[in-house]
Amino acid sequence: MFIGWESTDTISSVTDDAGQTYTHVVTLQNPGGPSGAIYRKVNHPGGAAVNVSVSGSGGAGPSYGGVTVMPMNGGGGGDDGTPTSAQGEAAASFSCGDITTTAVGYVVQFLVGYQATTGVVAGGTPTFTRDTASEANNGGTQTSFVQYLLSGSAQTVSPAASWGAIGSQYVFMAAAFKDSGGGGGGGQPPRSMNQYSHRRA
Repeated sequence: MFIGWESTDTISSVTDDAGQTYTHVVTLQNPGGPSGAIYRKVNHPGGAAVNVSVSGSGGAGPSYGGVTVMPMNGGGGGDDGTPTSAQGEAAASFSCGDITTTAVGYVVQFLVGYQATTGVVAGGTPTFTRDTASEANNGGTQTSFVQYLLSGSAQTVSPAASWGAIGSQYVFMAAAFKDSGGGGGGGQPPRSMNQYSHRRA
């Protein structure tokens, strides 16, 4: 689960109405600009649709944000490697530190920034896959997108991406997850992503 917002709030928990609690993977807080976080739930029971609740400072969570949900086939083996993140401004391309994976699985990268949702390009080494279902423009110019890599073996991955023109402030982060043992992360892409917007009253 990928959460983007712009405020000084911080996230304290992510849960759903199926009784599941999501585990924090990485956050990059940028007071006064875009912030982002990745949470995950290993082996979610699935089934019926669920409602996700993001809680944080100030009450009901970030005052403005978008949530992208990416169900991963076979990505239930837990975290792999060390998540990386970076922030900056006035850039058209983004990168953060390398991730060294130890097993077959997924690597995901997530950007939140100020730019129109145009010209998004997947990058990285090996090259990540663009998923347009994750690309959203929340509140005018705040944009977020998620890209993924099917990591077929232990390797060093260099996350990177770009969009069509120089934007303002951004945060960019990446994390890796092991395959649960069934080979899913080694060959099957994630199921369809869903993108939601939220504004706290």
